[in-house]
Amino acid sequence: MRLSTTLRAAIVCALLIGGTQSSTAQIAPPSRTVAITGATVIPAPGQTIPGATVVIRDGLITGVGVGIPIPYDARIVEADSMYVYAGFIDPLSYVGQEAPRANQGGGFGGGGGGGNQEPVADRGNPPFDRAGLEPYLDVRDKLDPEHASVEAMRNAGFTAAHAVPRGRMLPGSGAVVVLHGSTADEMILAADVSMFAQFQGARGVYPGTPMAMMAKMRQLYTEAQRRHGLDAQYEDDANGMSRPPYDPVHSAFFPVIEGDTPVFFFVDDALETHRALTLREDLGFRMVLAGVPQGYDMAQKLARSGVPIAVTTDFPKQPGWMASLKRDSLQIIMDNYDPEVRTATWRDTEAEVRSLEARQALAREDFIQNAARLDEAGVRFAFTSVETRPADIHKNIGEMLAAGLDTTVALAALTSHAADLIGMSRAMGSIERGKLGNVVITSGPLFAEGSAIKHVVIEGTVYDIEAGKGEGRGGADGSGDGAGLAGSWTLVAETPDGDIGGTLEVSRSGDTYRGWLTYDGVDQSIPIEEIKVDGRDVSFSFTSPDGFVMVSMTRNRNEMSGTALVDGANAVSVTMERGNPKGN
Repeated sequence: MRLSTTLRAAIVCALLIGGTQSSTAQIAPPSRTVAITGATVIPAPGQTIPGATVVIRDGLITGVGVGIPIPYDARIVEADSMYVYAGFIDPLSYVGQEAPRANQGGGFGGGGGGGNQEPVADRGNPPFDRAGLEPYLDVRDKLDPEHASVEAMRNAGFTAAHAVPRGRMLPGSGAVVVLHGSTADEMILAADVSMFAQFQGARGVYPGTPMAMMAKMRQLYTEAQRRHGLDAQYEDDANGMSRPPYDPVHSAFFPVIEGDTPVFFFVDDALETHRALTLREDLGFRMVLAGVPQGYDMAQKLARSGVPIAVTTDFPKQPGWMASLKRDSLQIIMDNYDPEVRTATWRDTEAEVRSLEARQALAREDFIQNAARLDEAGVRFAFTSVETRPADIHKNIGEMLAAGLDTTVALAALTSHAADLIGMSRAMGSIERGKLGNVVITSGPLFAEGSAIKHVVIEGTVYDIEAGKGEGRGGADGSGDGAGLAGSWTLVAETPDGDIGGTLEVSRSGDTYRGWLTYDGVDQSIPIEEIKVDGRDVSFSFTSPDGFVMVSMTRNRNEMSGTALVDGANAVSVTMERGNPKGN
């Protein structure tokens, strides 16, 4: 017997009402299927599929190509005239972690003797944690999915990263993470994938110098080899053997000795690069070099070494005079550099000033051309964001491209090469059936002027990027005359003891700027009598508990970056942002 329409409606209403009183687990979840349609798809560097569709279901790519059927339950992202790339991957990152700060005693000079740490009885043999030797620590315990850096990297098109812990010489083990999830566990793709190392010495104890750190690395590794051999013998036949000694530091080296885990070694200059390569040659462990800002000076040696490399996207900031020039004008200055320029008298200094500016531009050009020169030497590399603000990554890559880097190589450094470097090429790095549904959708070709990131998809979750958030920041903006400088600025100073946070409050009266400065470790505000503004250049000085400090910054919209010179000797990097952004 057929039910009347009214009766059927009554039954449906009763079921719905009853459903609201039961567990929400009975309600079907929204679809996790996404179909990106009508786009130009770049499945891998050098490949193009016009007018294609990408289908992602349950976090995985299930179809790529023209004429792919669209599932009935898919969320459709209409991408006509847009471009789709594999999600960007950062092979070495501090994403999701708060920067360490020297809360007491360190100051801008970085000479506070370790803040409020207790004295060490034997500074030549301190506890492992005081010596910065903590390879047993796990980055998973430090990840915060809500940290501002996660969203900032996602806005820049990054969908995954190899996250490593902050610290000193041996801070701990790294993990491959996706840049979404409500908990650290939800972010993890692969744990304990690396040992992280760097030439960052301990404060006031051994090992504090580069030579001491090299000696300590050799000592730890060879002792770990000995203990690893004893463990193997004991496991094979314990009869008649005393139990082998154990501590977490040496045991953390066992996967490295077995060849299962690489050492990701961050190096900050050419000398550190040579030292890391020497350790690798002497001890024989698998290594990935990261940073390598001066690789241009040793490109052939790096090519011969065969060591995988993650090149930093960071390089020296432009001084004020340089920031106002276009690329072609700057090239003319560099082309006309004359190392033989001399001035006859102190009244005739203009030519020398121009010569010094040309030398400064040429020195910065070396850093900008670093990636292109490594490519010319046959070095295969990825890009790492360590020491780079997420908002600057694409702007800096744009400078590399203008200086000669090939666009296909740059795309590979963000995608396929990065996936290879962290051992995840089977899961990500290209748009292929069966790989993670991590893609970036841009309004035009990725490296074209004016192109912007519109959507980022991570395992099928679509993030719509607000205008401007996925682009590098730069260019003239009306701030060159100091307009809008007044207000509150959040600062971070990078010192040998860790990052120091603070606030600069700026007031304006006519053409005069004054301010008040507060920062970690100082109990009261420090007055600044005069803040000088010259175009984009902002400078001021003050007297702190650490000594006389001169600060020189270059402003770009709501951001400033530069250096603080303490007592005319110790220089530290300083960045400022208007307001108090989350995570600082």
